[in-house]
Amino acid sequence: MGVVLMAEQAAFGALSAVAECGLSVPRDISLVGYNDIPLASGLPVPLTSVSAPFDQVAQAAPRLLLDDTPDTPVQRFSPMLIPRASSRTPDTSSNTGKPSYRRL
Repeated sequence: MGVVLMAEQAAFGALSAVAECGLSVPRDISLVGYNDIPLASGLPVPLTSVSAPFDQVAQAAPRLLLDDTPDTPVQRFSPMLIPRASSRTPDTSSNTGKPSYRRL
């Protein structure tokens, strides 16, 4: 099982809560944060994180806001996964051979 938290501060709290429940990250549950703040890599269990290209977004935003052309193309930015010790490959031992996912 895994949990993706949209704020790494929430992931830090989740690490503590998992430990308080007697569970282990990533053996029992994988955790992934978002933003890849510097503290994420320095935790006792380094946090897997999604790094958003905020510098690219910040550079493009003024141009997009000031461009009054109605046909301005949509600009997309790709985040990058930074794998660390808080996550592992999903268990595929079910009958289907595929990992199961569910939204909470």
